[in-house]
Amino acid sequence: MLQSDLCIVGGGPAGCKAALDAAAAGLKTVLVEREHLGGTCLNWGCIPTKLLLGAVAPKTEADHLRRLRLVSGNVEVDPAALRKRIQSVLTASRKAMRDRLAAAGVQLIMGQARFTSPNRLCVEGEDNATTEVAFTTALLACGTSPQHIPGLKPDGETILDSNQILDTLPQPASLAVIGAGAIGLEMAEYFHASGSRIALIEMQDRLAPLEDPDVSRQVLRAAKKRKWEIHTGCRVERAEQTADSVTLHLDSGTAVQAEMVLVAAGRQPNSAGLGLEHTGAEIEGHGWVTVDGYLKAAPNVYAVGDINGRTLLAHAAEDQAAYAVRHLTATTASPYAEMPPPSCVYADPEIMRVGWSVADLQAQGKPVQTAQVPLAANPIAQAHGQTQGLIKTIWSGDRLQGITAVGCRVSHLVTAAEIMVCQGWTKEDIPGYIFAHPTLDESLRDAVLAERADVS
Repeated sequence: MLQSDLCIVGGGPAGCKAALDAAAAGLKTVLVEREHLGGTCLNWGCIPTKLLLGAVAPKTEADHLRRLRLVSGNVEVDPAALRKRIQSVLTASRKAMRDRLAAAGVQLIMGQARFTSPNRLCVEGEDNATTEVAFTTALLACGTSPQHIPGLKPDGETILDSNQILDTLPQPASLAVIGAGAIGLEMAEYFHASGSRIALIEMQDRLAPLEDPDVSRQVLRAAKKRKWEIHTGCRVERAEQTADSVTLHLDSGTAVQAEMVLVAAGRQPNSAGLGLEHTGAEIEGHGWVTVDGYLKAAPNVYAVGDINGRTLLAHAAEDQAAYAVRHLTATTASPYAEMPPPSCVYADPEIMRVGWSVADLQAQGKPVQTAQVPLAANPIAQAHGQTQGLIKTIWSGDRLQGITAVGCRVSHLVTAAEIMVCQGWTKEDIPGYIFAHPTLDESLRDAVLAERADVS
């Protein structure tokens, strides 16, 4: 039986961060991963999707410049070469992480973990070989998997979830995307650039439903300009499949036909089968692990990242993991600082959001003001032929509480915006810094200085 100070279940961004930090703090650390190091982010999420979008970015930019009659010709992507490049990057990244863990002294065990008592778990590996691990503390970082819609189970051929579509990278003539959040919008972007006709179906009343309504309107405007078929405020009731197409029947009475369907309607936690009942951890909803203000699910169990349902973002998971190790090693005794993490969507137009939203502040009973500037006059947006979009600042009192933006390359503003919000900038802070010209940052500066209006 292996003895450990800390046993981590899940080798994604949170699990690997916790393992490296714990080993650096002198803890005997074991990390258990059932499939691939890097988790969803590296293998089916953040990284492969950005490689896809990077490959079609020249096509997208050429489209914008072509409308201005500045360029001509076509850019073609080689799907086979792209798949090979993605696999090469993922394989190299997994190896690099494995090497880092080994160099740090972390013991990696590949297999499925199951808790058998409050201080022990069993790992079933290849050929049914089992390894028992005793631990003083455990950390759950098991992540999530694609959520399936009843009556619309992915078959890996014509109906696919967000993992399956990345494994196969098909090139359908038409694609219906169920869910217009970050995953749905980014995959729609890639397949549109690859030549697919796009239909978007979203059960909320607008595209990008987690974003500011002004941002959603810009996203809708861009989708309509591309002649995407848009259905909001409706659900899929049933699907009819034939040899070459799928017809989705919506509760609005509309039927949407496509060669292929992508189900991108949320995520579900990977908590089933872990034996959490032996740890004292409590489960709610569809399997989310309940945590307290210190991210603890039980006296000796932390649960960080997607599995606790607080925020489903890799960098948020890493931040929670780092905090958990600090708390475990008594480097901090304070509760985890709860604030919305920065978020980006890398479709066209891009979306960036940091800090609190208008709705967040109103729910807290705080007075709210907003200001915004369009990107139409920004020289960088003009240079790329992408002048649609805006930057919006959100205030309570004289302090900056949130920033959101939509448009050309606005993801590049996210760290500057995060610093401004976390430091609670006022407009008087702006003169202390020089904003380079020409940059998108100039519009960020202007949005902070812009005249504000009360939000009722």
